[in-house]
Amino acid sequence: MNSNSLKILSAAISILFVFVAISQAQANLALGKPATQSSEFGNNEAPASLAVDGFKDGTFSIGSVTHTSEVDGRGTSNPWWEVDLGQTYELTKIGIHGRTDCCGERLSEFQVLVRNSPNEEWKLVWNNGELKKRRGRTYPRTSFEINLDRNALPSARYLRVQLFGENRILSLAEVEVFGAIVGATPKPKDKCKAEPGPGDALIFERPNFRGECGTFKYRDEESPYPYSVEAKFD
Repeated sequence: MNSNSLKILSAAISILFVFVAISQAQANLALGKPATQSSEFGNNEAPASLAVDGFKDGTFSIGSVTHTSEVDGRGTSNPWWEVDLGQTYELTKIGIHGRTDCCGERLSEFQVLVRNSPNEEWKLVWNNGELKKRRGRTYPRTSFEINLDRNALPSARYLRVQLFGENRILSLAEVEVFGAIVGATPKPKDKCKAEPGPGDALIFERPNFRGECGTFKYRDEESPYPYSVEAKFD
C-alpha cells in the first residue's frame, strides 16, 4: 500500500470515528439500560425500568411511569432512581420527565448525580430546589432539559436522580442521557492565534460557541481602514 493509499485510509477512519461520535451524542444512552430505584411501589407495579423504555408520556395509568414506595399516603426519605449506562461517557445533556396526570410537585427539590464506578463518591451535576411561580401561585415543572457545561463535561457510567427530604415519592416517566465516548467530544480551544494588521495584534480568549476557530475582522473606528486587524484562527 503506497503513501497516498495510507493517507486516504487514515482520513476515512478519522471520518468514521467522528461520525460514530456524533451518532452517539445524538442517541439516548440510557435507553433500555439497567435501572434501579431505592424502593418499589406495591408489588413492583412501577419499576425503575419504565424510565428507560423510550416513552415520555407521564400518565401513570398508561404504565410507563416509575413510582417509589408509598404506604398510607407517605413516601420515604431521599428516594432515588439510578441507571447504569454500561460504560463511561462524557455527558452533554440530560432530560428528565416526570409524572403529568397529577403530583407534578414530586419532581422538585432534586439532584442529578454521576460517578464512574460503584466505589466512587457521587458527583453533583445538577441541583434543583425550587418550584416555578406565576402570579403568586406555585406551579411545578414536570420536565427538565439540562445542558452541561461544555468546558467541563462530566464523565460517568452511573447517573442518579435523587429527591431530598422526608416523605417523598419519586415518579419518572423517562430519563434521557446524551453524550459520547470519553475523548470523542471536541473541547473548545482556550485561544486562537491572531495575526496583526495595520493595528495591534489581538488574542481572542474565546472562539465561537462551538469551540471552532475561523477568521474574524476587528473594526477600529479611528482607523482609516475598514478593518484594522484581521485575526486568522487556527
